[in-house]
Amino acid sequence: MDLAPIILIHGIARFDWLHEGYRKLFPQTDGHPKDRSHYFRNVGTHLKSHGYQVFHASLSYAKRSEQRAAELGEQIEQIRRQTGAAQVHLIAHSMGGIDARRLIITQTDLAKNIASLTTIGTPHLGSSLADWGLAHGGNKFINLAEPLLDLSGFADLTLTACTAFNQQAEPLEAANAIRYRVCASHASRRDTLLPLRPSWSFLQDREGDNDGLVSVKSQLWTKELHGPNGLRKRVESIEFPFPADHLSQTGWWDPSKRDREKSLTEITDSIREFEGKIQQMYLDLVRGLT
Repeated sequence: MDLAPIILIHGIARFDWLHEGYRKLFPQTDGHPKDRSHYFRNVGTHLKSHGYQVFHASLSYAKRSEQRAAELGEQIEQIRRQTGAAQVHLIAHSMGGIDARRLIITQTDLAKNIASLTTIGTPHLGSSLADWGLAHGGNKFINLAEPLLDLSGFADLTLTACTAFNQQAEPLEAANAIRYRVCASHASRRDTLLPLRPSWSFLQDREGDNDGLVSVKSQLWTKELHGPNGLRKRVESIEFPFPADHLSQTGWWDPSKRDREKSLTEITDSIREFEGKIQQMYLDLVRGLT
């Protein structure tokens, strides 16, 4: 396959931290032979089975985006050295998209080695949920946790922080040669992961359709980037092919969706059907890069 290597970038506070620890202890397994417990569940394995070179970024748990972007830059260069590739394609979920964009505008020499950035469920415009959380005890909790765990990255997801970043980044993003694509999804409250339903309702009242953590409007970012001297560049928009909440976007089936009247076999078939649709969605995203 002649497509440049693909790097999958996770979001903030990755939920598969046990898997990641295992991968670092036993790197030859990449965490699991079929990455069944990875942040991007079975996605890398599926893409590799179709001949693509796929790598997983591993960024700090919840540090500031500047730190996570620097780590991403180092890993991109390591992958380029390993593969001999001139460029890479980035597919980023959630805050991973913000980290990738920040890397692109702060390390312009490295940016020329990035052919495209596809974001999924990324809060490009921020999230009022982050503003509310920080204002209602979040800042105090972050300060208390600091000796043990750096959670300062959540401040990069507020409406104000993202507005300031977008203003800074837009002229540079419009002028570079990188192809930008955004993929957005939403789900009904009933089809959203049970713990995310309160945040779904909060966002629905303030920002409209959402995936339980990020509104569709924020995920879609903008249709066009504007640069100096009338420069314009289109941002491609890709609609998620079926309803999906923030967790489902990376291939994880929500156990609360199970029908208790169905047999174990029927539930297993439902999971396989869902995972098959997710894997096909990522394969289509990659094929769309050629």
